[in-house]
This record gives sequence, C-alpha cells and structure tokens, in this order.
Amino acid sequence: MAEPQAVRSKKSEGVPDLTGTMVGRFAIRARLGAGGMGEVYRADDTKLKRSVALKRIAPHLRTDANFRQRFLKEAERASALSDQRIAGVYDVLEEKDETFLVMEYVEGSTLRDRLGQPFGLEEFFPVALQSTEALVAAHEKGIVHRDIKPENIMLTPKGRVKVLDFGVAKRLPGPGDQTDSGGTSSGAGALSGTPAYMAPEVLREKGSDGERPQESPGERGGGSGRSARAGK
Repeated sequence: MAEPQAVRSKKSEGVPDLTGTMVGRFAIRARLGAGGMGEVYRADDTKLKRSVALKRIAPHLRTDANFRQRFLKEAERASALSDQRIAGVYDVLEEKDETFLVMEYVEGSTLRDRLGQPFGLEEFFPVALQSTEALVAAHEKGIVHRDIKPENIMLTPKGRVKVLDFGVAKRLPGPGDQTDSGGTSSGAGALSGTPAYMAPEVLREKGSDGERPQESPGERGGGSGRSARAGK
C-alpha cells in the first residue's frame, strides 16, 4: 500500500514517536502528521487484518476533562456517519492513560498536496461536488464539520474524495433545541476550527448558519432594510 501524503508538521516536542510499537491490538507502522489536537499514525489492526489511522490526542488535552467529554461525544456523532465520501470512525481506544481515535485509513494525498500542482477546472469541479456531497450527508445526520480545509480533504488514486477529521464537529440543533449540550456553543473554547477557513459569522462567535434561528421576513428585508445578520 502506498504511503499517503498526509498533513505535514513538526514532531511534537517531548512526545515520543509511537512508530514500531503496539497500542492495544494495533501495530503502529508510520507517523503521518500532527496538528493542534494531536498526531495521526498509520497502523495495522492485528485482529481484523486491515490498515487504520490512529489519532493520538495531544498531551496537553489528555487531562482536560471538558475536552475529553466533548471529544468522546464528537467521536460518537462522527461514528454515526456512513457515507462513501466521509472517512469512517471505528472506535475510541484508551490505552496507558492515552486516548486514540480509530479511523478509516485513506490511501492517497490531501487536497493541500494536490494544490501544489496545476489544477484545472475539469479536476476541480468533481472534487468540489464530492466534498459538497459529503457535507450534505453529514448535515442530513444533523452534524456540521466546522473545519473544512484542504488538509481535511483526501483524494484517492481514483479521484474519489474522502472528508476527514470531524474532531471539532457539532450537532446541529433540532426543532425546539435551545443549545447543544455536547458542543461548545458558548464560553471558553467556543471558537473551534481553523481561523483562515472560518465563515465571518463564526469568527464573530455568532455560530454557523445551521445553529442560528431563522430570520423572519422583516429581519431579512422589511422595516429599516437591515438584516439581523448585518447588525447595527
């Protein structure tokens, strides 16, 4: 199996590389990359005989009880997604005081890597369409990704899209819901995702479109002509 060109970053200082070790029944084969929430490894499931991706939670987050509760809830929601455009979440593994997310291993390269080469419209539109289909499938399950960026979109050798990393995903409020009890809609940590790819309303901590009450006709265009979104 070819090695995927995953998100690249510097090795986390003071955190030993797990390559060549065992985590539960998983044999760690390679370190693929790292981000603010942790590292990702390619591993072999010695029981089910398949390759998986293991996301290792960053040390500074392991002792944060609020983060751990939110992480487990988000993993539960992401595992409910079953779509060919979304990388699957299989399990949560707790081993030696560490927490790992067991995910589908996707062979290929990230969209970020692909953007380093000429990228014509005939290739762009299928990627954009498949990415949109993945988000629609998540929204139909009441889940918003909240961190869509080139690093979280994988392209397989056959040109298929797989959306990765629902680590900061959130359940969209249903009818009658006031808040998302498992999310971070207010208070510390409310701003989740990558700032460069956030919608303006999210940067202003007003929530995504799906999280806000629908505007009334008067708010959209009646009265003074100002919309609720525009503010004062």
